[in-house]
Amino acid sequence: MLSMDVLVLQGASPIGVATTLDLVEGFARSHNSTGSPQVDVRVVGGDIGTLTLRGGMSVPAIPLAETGPARPWVVIPGIGNSAAAEIERRLAETDVRAAVQWLASASESRVAASCTGTFVAAEAGCLAGRTVTTTWWLAGLFARRYPDCRVDADQMLIKDGPVLTAGAVMGHLDLLFAIIDEVFGAEIAQSVAARAAASPRASQAPFRRSAVYREIDPDLVVIERYVLDRLDSPVRLADLAEATHLSTRTLARRVQAATGLSPIQFAQRIKVESALELLRDPWRSVADIAQSVGLADASTLNRLIRRTTGRSPGSFRAG
Repeated sequence: MLSMDVLVLQGASPIGVATTLDLVEGFARSHNSTGSPQVDVRVVGGDIGTLTLRGGMSVPAIPLAETGPARPWVVIPGIGNSAAAEIERRLAETDVRAAVQWLASASESRVAASCTGTFVAAEAGCLAGRTVTTTWWLAGLFARRYPDCRVDADQMLIKDGPVLTAGAVMGHLDLLFAIIDEVFGAEIAQSVAARAAASPRASQAPFRRSAVYREIDPDLVVIERYVLDRLDSPVRLADLAEATHLSTRTLARRVQAATGLSPIQFAQRIKVESALELLRDPWRSVADIAQSVGLADASTLNRLIRRTTGRSPGSFRAG
């Protein structure tokens, strides 16, 4: 039996809410051979019985003051904000603080959060001392706000003890598959994934793009330009600091805060993105591409691409 509360905030992402309700309802219809319900799901949140989601859609919800005890599972989709300043402002608002307080009181429940919903779970103390993931472009903000969490934003899904966290928006599907796997087993989870024509993904890393970070901190634009202008050369921390007119310590702090990565790791991401573009050319060897992006050899590029994306260089070749 899957008994779940879906904690939703005003302005939340409709994708996470709709995906949860649709997937669970579809599961209930297709796996109800006994005649007794196998799922019991409530939408909870707010104080008026209806929640307006981003884009103007709405969903009925049980006001938090009327929920009684939380269900064994509490699932938290993204809250509908994508920029760091928006997130910090939203987390201070009254309805979010009420949701955080309610979640903190649900101490007997398993908590599963995706995308920016992970911030709500962290605010409630549910993720303290845990290894977690979150939406990748907000990993720096998450790490800064919750230093007692270990953030690995390359991962799409992380289970640490009773807690599950998942990455950006569509990582919510991976979160739901993982819950079904835990409650009903791997075979049923695979069946549900097949019906959804989706499969669990291990990593967010293939989706991380340096271009998104340009909007977060202008110094990252300088780093990107510096690396691209000298793409076939090795990158040193001292060179990046000189290019940005920052000390190495200040640069490391700024890049970590914005991306969750060290400056050298960020530079490597830029090189990997360039290498992936070059791999589209079937006439260029991996060794040649490695040299073009300033890496020692094909083996080094192979390891870096595998570590960053979870895939081999050959899988990025144009079909």
